[in-house]
Amino acid sequence: MNDKQFPVQDQVFLDHAGIFVNEFAQSGAVLQKLGFIVTDFHAHRSALAPGEPLKPLGTGNRCVMLRTGFLELLGPTGEQTPMATALHAALARYDGLHLIAFSAADPDRFHAGLSARDLGPLPIARIRRDHPMQDGSLAEVGGSVVRLAPDAWPEGRVQMVFPEMAPEVMWQPHLLDHANGAVALTEMLIAVDDPAVRADQFARFTGKPLRRNGAVHLIELDRGRLYITGRDAAQRALPGATIAGLPYMAAVAVEVESRDQTEKFMTHAGIPYTLAGATLQPAQSAALGASIVFHDRSEERPFAALFG
Repeated sequence: MNDKQFPVQDQVFLDHAGIFVNEFAQSGAVLQKLGFIVTDFHAHRSALAPGEPLKPLGTGNRCVMLRTGFLELLGPTGEQTPMATALHAALARYDGLHLIAFSAADPDRFHAGLSARDLGPLPIARIRRDHPMQDGSLAEVGGSVVRLAPDAWPEGRVQMVFPEMAPEVMWQPHLLDHANGAVALTEMLIAVDDPAVRADQFARFTGKPLRRNGAVHLIELDRGRLYITGRDAAQRALPGATIAGLPYMAAVAVEVESRDQTEKFMTHAGIPYTLAGATLQPAQSAALGASIVFHDRSEERPFAALFG
């Protein structure tokens, strides 16, 4: 496991990406067929202030813990809450990726920086929640979340997280050795109608520099990359994929130990996939509507070709 899961000082990491789902058993089985270890279902219970009891949030998740970063299946659990309502609305648009989470080190300093940049952040949510352990027990963990107002992000759910726990609580060793060879979340690709405007918003939110090459915009984080572009460039990067109505969280890139190992696994499992250069992309129908682009660690990052 990477011993630097959490950023320090002014670092900002690509922390995780979320696939929204309506249920968890079949969805988890889909990712297991793709060669991922998927955590058990856990209904979210949390407290937003010290001393308050843990209350249901109306959502739950299952996760794919990579050695660096993770993927999340996030869905409603039946309670009528604002978070559940937002999930249903997103799922009505399309199946697939709807969440990008960054991580930083100091919520108070980060929040002050957003205010100084006139982004109007919501109050810091200081959260306690329970987290399942291998022995079936629940460990209470803490953290903070900083968001802008929901209407600031037509792309989906965008947040900065500030974990307050030992990394080994989340990245437990029995969850990390995936049959498909996956080891790290490395990039995310977002397709929008107005890439220049949306890229500026992401750059201001993360506080990281923005590079442009025509309609392709790149934010290089301290760990991971974010590409914001239009439909045509996203389609070039994702041959055979369907680009849903914009804005669209189009794809995540996942580094694997060996693309050959991954290809052998997918072939044996009967998963349809597309090969493009050094990348392997399972069909969206085999990945809950998401585009997951696997790439070998020895090769150039998969979306780099967009940038020229």
